[in-house]
Amino acid sequence: MDDKEKIQSFGDMVDAAERLTKPWRIALLVTNLLWALVFAAFILLAYLTPDTSYQYQDFEGQARRSAARLILSVAKYSGPTLAGIILFRAGAAYDLTVRGYSAVGGEAFALFLPAFYALLSGVGRGYVKDTKNGYLPDYKEDNEQ
Repeated sequence: MDDKEKIQSFGDMVDAAERLTKPWRIALLVTNLLWALVFAAFILLAYLTPDTSYQYQDFEGQARRSAARLILSVAKYSGPTLAGIILFRAGAAYDLTVRGYSAVGGEAFALFLPAFYALLSGVGRGYVKDTKNGYLPDYKEDNEQ
């Protein structure tokens, strides 16, 4: 082994580690993309309308509403999902420069951004509904009387 092949500095060690882990990072990315396709297929199947029914239903209107609901759901959660992935990658890159080695730490919580968004939007909707209602209980029995 000559001097060119030896690791001369910490930067060379990081470069060598990145070259060694590149195939695994690509495999992890492909695996995550395939899982995303599987979950997208499950979500798509959950929003499909039935083909046959024994009662009369307006399938065309229902299919349009269902398709619009699916598009809105995907659009609403794709933004926080992409933001979480970008924040995770930025946090991992920053932590690599600070630590000097690649590890997953607190930046993994950025991947939970869609769940935080869903929770906080539900709390916000409830707060707005309560303030409009004057903080009175909104029970079905109260509305029927």
